Formats: sequence, C-alpha cells, structure tokens
Amino acid sequence: MPFLTLPGLGHLPALMLRYETWGDPQIGRTLVLVHELGGSVESFRDFVRHLSQDYFVIAYDQRCAGLSEEPVSAFSLDDLADDMVRLADALDLPEFDLMGLAMGAVVALHFVRSHPDRVRRLVLCDGTAAIDSNSSRYVLERASKIRQEGMRNVALASLQNSFRGLLDSEPPAYYLRYRDQFIATSPQGYVMHSEALAAMDLKDEDFARVTCPTLVATGRNDFIWPPEVGQALANRLPNAVFEVVENAAHFPPLQQGELFSRRMLQFLRAP
Repeated sequence: MPFLTLPGLGHLPALMLRYETWGDPQIGRTLVLVHELGGSVESFRDFVRHLSQDYFVIAYDQRCAGLSEEPVSAFSLDDLADDMVRLADALDLPEFDLMGLAMGAVVALHFVRSHPDRVRRLVLCDGTAAIDSNSSRYVLERASKIRQEGMRNVALASLQNSFRGLLDSEPPAYYLRYRDQFIATSPQGYVMHSEALAAMDLKDEDFARVTCPTLVATGRNDFIWPPEVGQALANRLPNAVFEVVENAAHFPPLQQGELFSRRMLQFLRAP
C-alpha cells in the first residue's frame, strides 16, 4: 500500500496519493486504472488479477478518495487530470495505456485531452461526453443530501442504480463488499468529486485531441449513463469503437470482470 507525495504543480499544492501495483514492471506494458465516483483502488481489487499477467497495472486513490489525502479546497476535473500527470511523472511513466471507470472515464478524457502523447490506448468504461443540466442538478442535489446526512442515507438508491438488473436474487459477495466500502466513503470527498463532475464542460476541440485508439464500453443495464450515452461519447472521438458489455450495469470491471477483461486485453494488445 505505497503512498507518494506529489510535488506542487501550478496552483496545485503538494498532494499525497495512495497507489498499488500488480504484475512485473519489467513486462514493458503499463496500464493505469482510474476509479469511479465513490470508489477507490478497492474497486479494481478483483479485476486486476485478470490483467496482471499481461500488464504492469497501477491503480490509485484520487484526491479525497480512499486513503489519499483529502484537501479542503474545491477542485476541478482538470485538477484531477493534473494529479494523474504528477503521479505518472513521479512513477516515470512517459507513455502508458489508460482505463477510466464512470467518473474515472471523465477524468481520463481530461487527461488525454491535455496530454495526447502520453496515452497509447484508452479504455472509457461507462463514461459520458457531457453532463446536461438535469444530470448536474441531480448530482448536486445528491451531494447536498450527503453533506447533511452522510453516505448511508443515499447508498441504497445510488447502488440500485449502479447495479441495475443484477440484484434481483441474493446479492453477490462483490456487491456486499462494494456496498460497505461505499458507505465508508468520506462524505466530504464524495461531495467535492460530485461538484467537480457537475461542472464538466468539454468542447468539440477537446474531443478532437483524443486521437489514440479508444474503446468505449458500457454495461447493457447501465441506468446512469446507458449504452446510448456511451455510443454518443464514441461518436465524438476520432478513433473510437463502441461496445456493450452484457450482464453488467455501471461498473463492468466489478460486475463482469473476466468477460470485460478479455475484451479489454484484446483491444489493448492490438498494435
């Protein structure tokens, strides 16, 4: 469970992030994973076992998430992308493959938009190209409720949306673990990430800069950003393909880890 203190960058002060690695760094291929809103390294704990034979895998807790430092100042999606720049520089990663999940896909987009030369291949899992006014209002209203009442009172409704169609019978063990981790998430950190997400505002010229080969994948049952949202995202990128992940909702790496990892590795191994 390494921790790394990143040097300041522009207006951003020094920041301590927790990260973990799997696989052999000598393998020659590095994959960075960026977690979702309310998630952490733990979101990928089972998923990475399908990847670490082929890749040196790095996952990290974003600021105000998991075990990373929790600054008190508001931040933007660009700030989260700059955190990834600082992490990649500190770990000596001039180029790597990148996968972002849900809000992590949005952060990944902001990173590649600003640093297109640093990502070889990109996987955007259950992401979106835009946050409309209704979605922004919902995200901010939920954040306000969390600020007043904490995580527990929103957990059930949020997770029912994220695991739509997968909880009809006895909840699987991975769901129960995720539920507990979600409830234990820092309310203030969740609120600050929500506020950053609600302000998402990428333009056509931003998408045009994401020229690397990109796989956009969305769970068939995703209620939050359903397949048509994923298709719309792929349509705005110059070199993207779109696929649906069957029997998954908002978190395919968790809900269909083996299936999704096979498709993801097939995409990443292409020349």
